[in-house]
This record gives sequence, C-alpha cells and structure tokens, in this order.
Amino acid sequence: MPYTLSPYVFWQSFDGAGDPLALGAIEVYLAGTATPATTYLDSIGTANAWPIPLDSEGRCVIYLDPAHSYKFLVKNAAGVVIPGGTQDIVSAIGAGAAGIGEAAFEFGGFGSSPITNTAYVAGATYDKLHPGTAVLQRDSAELLGTFVLEVTGVQVTSGTLTVALVNLSDGAPDTPIATATITSLTGAVARSAAITFGAAGVSKDYGIKPIVSANSGYAWGAKLVRTA
Repeated sequence: MPYTLSPYVFWQSFDGAGDPLALGAIEVYLAGTATPATTYLDSIGTANAWPIPLDSEGRCVIYLDPAHSYKFLVKNAAGVVIPGGTQDIVSAIGAGAAGIGEAAFEFGGFGSSPITNTAYVAGATYDKLHPGTAVLQRDSAELLGTFVLEVTGVQVTSGTLTVALVNLSDGAPDTPIATATITSLTGAVARSAAITFGAAGVSKDYGIKPIVSANSGYAWGAKLVRTA
C-alpha cells in the first residue's frame, strides 16, 4: 500500500515565541476519536513512533494512509498542546482513491446495445466486454477502501439482467468477481456486494460482461463506487 505526505506535515514546528518546538511531539489519532493511529516515515510503510518525536529543530516527517482521516495534537517538550496545535479531519495528499460514495472509475457502457447472451462471452480480450465500456488497469494496492460495482439497466420482458465485473488478467476472465442484478422492466440502479480484487503487486485489467437469464436487457453507466 502506498502512503502519501500529510498536508499538515510539520516539517518544522514552532512555539508561540517563534522558536523551533524542540523535542516536542505529535500525537496522531483517527479523526474525531481518541484512537491512536499509525503514521509512516516513508511511502513504503515504515511506521513512525507514537507519539511522533520532534527533533531539536522541531522537525519530523509524516506519511499517512489515504484510506483514513486523522486528528493531530502537537505538544511541546512538557507534553502541553501548543496554541493551534489541535487539527482534526486531516487527510493525505494525493489519496489515489475516491471519497466515500464517489465513483473511482467510470466503465460506462452503450445503453443502446441489446444484451441477449445467457452466458458470459468467453475470452480475456477487450472485444469480449460490454460495448462502450472502459477497462480499469490498476494494482489493487492502489484501490484504497471498499468498492462495489454500480450499474444502471433495464430488463426487457421477464428475466434477470446480470452485469459482472471480471478480472481479465488472472486466468478466469469469464468468472465474475462481483455482480449487480436488475429485474426492473422500467429501469433501475443496482449495486454488487463488496469486490475482492486480484492480489496486489502488479496492475491487472478489469472489465464488464453482462448476461440475461431470458429475453434481452440493456446496461449502461457502470462504475466503481467506493463505499467505505
């Protein structure tokens, strides 16, 4: 998991007289709580001490996990919070993940393309995916949080429309890793259960494949949405 620099880094902290906050410390908690939180010395996850000590010039380095928000308490060497030293709801720069409830990726899809197949189109190439959809190329280590597949669609006459997210890179491109189902004859928005992505460490390709149980259907507006 990558960690990014905090916007409230305190590369150098000062006391009320403008002098470096020598040998002070920063206590970091999960935002709005009294739960101590881990911060990092670098982008690969080397943990800082808790609390984070400031050197003789009031300096330290802080990297944060973009999946969380934090509360900072900046204290002097006597353990007293300095004026203005309490900052809540601190988040990482360049989080690399959508906010909760936001779309992290738009697959899209042509709503005018009828879906009539009752089995997922076999194959790992892009031409086997639902027309008009984009391919997500991402290392799962960069997908910070919990995600679902959200899709808009309509089933024509009776039957069930199922829209699947598939992993094209790991040898089972016709086996869904998440599905959203629609039975509405007038249109509906559906979400899948939480998605389990491929193992971290290398970028993989994810795409959209739909099926119907009978008759035909239409699907569009597929997106990856962060829920936690």
